[in-house]
Amino acid sequence: QQLSPQGRLFTIVLILLGVGIATTVISNAFSIIVGPLLWSTLEQRRMQQKIKDLDRHYIVCGYGRMGRQIVSDLRARREPFIVIDTSPELEPLLRESETPYIIGSAMDDEVLLQAGIERARGIVSALNNDASNVMTVLSARELNPNIYIVARVVRAETESKVRRAGAN
Repeated sequence: QQLSPQGRLFTIVLILLGVGIATTVISNAFSIIVGPLLWSTLEQRRMQQKIKDLDRHYIVCGYGRMGRQIVSDLRARREPFIVIDTSPELEPLLRESETPYIIGSAMDDEVLLQAGIERARGIVSALNNDASNVMTVLSARELNPNIYIVARVVRAETESKVRRAGAN
């Protein structure tokens, strides 16, 4: 059966509206799903470039109470720095404050190299246990024999071990 001219016009309009609405829905769904992922990727690239551009900077290992105070002091002195911490929950806070950071272990040589330890002026190991601080000091001293190293000690009797490991 053949449609009347009005029926044809109605069908054409219906098809165009359907295609338009479907395209809009798919486009919006795509941007909702891919948008944050794309933004996150761009943010990560920007952060990686910022880290690569650091030179004569300080590396702050651990963003607890002491690490935050050190970062605050470095910011006040306008010194370049980067934060290394294992806690992914800190990522939004660090990103929001535009703090260069790496989520990873400061005891890992790859993480220290990614933080630019070979170009760094100093490193502060403010981790929450002495064994982690000793390991970080050993790794830092091995990767950059000339770097200035400050390390936190929880137990006073550990201080001599941290110094022997290479802390200044």
